[in-house]
Amino acid sequence: MNQQEVLRELKGRLFELTHVNDNAESLRQTLDKMVQSIISILESSSGFIALKARELYGYKLIASVNKKGNQSNDKGEKEVLDLLNSLPLHTQQSYYVTDSYIVMALTIEHYHCLFGIERTNLVKGNSNSFLTELSKQCIAFLKKVYAHYQTSIDKARYKELYELTEAFNRSMNMDYILEKVISVLEGMYSTYQHKIYVAHDYRGRYIDKILPLSYDD
Repeated sequence: MNQQEVLRELKGRLFELTHVNDNAESLRQTLDKMVQSIISILESSSGFIALKARELYGYKLIASVNKKGNQSNDKGEKEVLDLLNSLPLHTQQSYYVTDSYIVMALTIEHYHCLFGIERTNLVKGNSNSFLTELSKQCIAFLKKVYAHYQTSIDKARYKELYELTEAFNRSMNMDYILEKVISVLEGMYSTYQHKIYVAHDYRGRYIDKILPLSYDD
C-alpha cells in the first residue's frame, strides 16, 4: 500500500473501534485492538501504549501486543519501558524515531501517553509528512477513547451518588448509611483514605474508618 492507502485503511480501522463499552476491561481491549490494527496495517511486529502521571517518574504499559495478537513478555516490556524512560520528551514534538521504534506522544489531562510501533521497511521508507499524519490519527483516536472512558466513569459516579441519596431517604439505620457512604467514597476515590467521625457508638465492619468523635481534640 502507498501512504494514502495506509492512512485511509488506518482511519477505517480506528473508526470501527470508536464504539467502546463502559468498563475498564473493554477500554483495555479497545487499546489492544488499536495496537493490533496499526501493526497489521504497517506490517510491524509489535506495538504498545504506555501511560504515566505527570508528577511521577516512569511509564506503565497499558497495552502491549505483538503481530500474533499476544501480550508481550516481561523481558520485552522491560526493554520498551527502559527506552521510553530515556526519551528526551518535549510536548511540542508529536513523534520520535529511535533505532527500533516510532513513538507518538500526547498529553491527556494530567497524563503523558506514548504509543509506539516497531519500525519496519514500510515505515522507514515514508516521509515526515506521513509520520506526522499517522501520529495525528493515532492521537485523535486515543483522545476520543479517553474522553469516552472518562464520561462512563462520570456516569457511574452519578449513579453511585443517586443510590446513596436513595439510601438516606429510605433507611433509618445510621450504621448502614455510614457504611454506604464509605463504600461509595472508596469506589469513587480509591487512592484516598476515608474516615468518618460520629458521635454514637459504631461496631460495624468499617470500625477502622468510622471512628468515635472526641470532643477533647
